[in-house]
Amino acid sequence: MVSLVYGTPEHPRALFTQFRGSVEDVIFKKTAAGTQIDSVRVRGEPGYFLSGNPHEFSYFDTRGEYRQEIVRLAGNTLLWERGPLTLRLEADINEEEALKIARSVH
Repeated sequence: MVSLVYGTPEHPRALFTQFRGSVEDVIFKKTAAGTQIDSVRVRGEPGYFLSGNPHEFSYFDTRGEYRQEIVRLAGNTLLWERGPLTLRLEADINEEEALKIARSVH
């Protein structure tokens, strides 16, 4: 897993993470009422936009091992696939803004 934090340690503005795994294998577990999960597509690949209250999600990595991740910033999360990777963007932005950023990732 590789993560990049935008901003400062005291005031992170966004977190971008990539890891080997599949969005289709992701098992979402809401940890608070009010988390909304919307299916999206980024450059034709499947993804999900999570908004609202804090949440966590679980997935199976390429070895079939169960993993759990929690939200690290107060913000919405976009998860999408690119080849064998799942990319994750957390920030205080809406779905349209998150998709615009995701489409710019090469």
